[in-house]
Amino acid sequence: MKIFKLGLIVGRFQLLHLGHIEVIKEALKHCKRVILFVGSSQEDHTKKNPFTYEERVANLRRVFKTKKLIILPLPDAGIGNNSLWGAYILSKVPEELGTPDAYFSGSEAVRQDWFDEDEIWHIILLKTNDISSTKMQEFILSDKKESWQENTDKKLWGQYDFIKERISEVQENKDTKSI
Repeated sequence: MKIFKLGLIVGRFQLLHLGHIEVIKEALKHCKRVILFVGSSQEDHTKKNPFTYEERVANLRRVFKTKKLIILPLPDAGIGNNSLWGAYILSKVPEELGTPDAYFSGSEAVRQDWFDEDEIWHIILLKTNDISSTKMQEFILSDKKESWQENTDKKLWGQYDFIKERISEVQENKDTKSI
């Protein structure tokens, strides 16, 4: 098994689901340390980003208690899904951690365009549980609690009422941005 010095993961983690969890577990298994950037960290209470950065971190920590996982905010830069975005991500890695040598992601092909080969040597795309945060929101809004539970970690089940309340709140709020 290849052990990387520093792994990198980027996501919004608005509704932490098994796809996210699988990617994080793989990175932790193959890396000495893993930086997990929580994207759109400046935005909350919108349809696309209903939860605050702090709430997302709390859920990540409910599932992953290891100090190997370094969770950091990643505010949007407004530069698109391209190599400029990749350079922005890498610029946010604290210098004392060094340069990531592996990037872990679900199978979203667009993320391969974020980094040049001379920036990150190993880009690992994992075939994960075919679930999305959008689908998780649909389960909650249609009262399919069991379907939601099947696609998330048991450590988050106690958050169901809070999650449902927040998602319902942003769906009903006419002033809420939908981006």
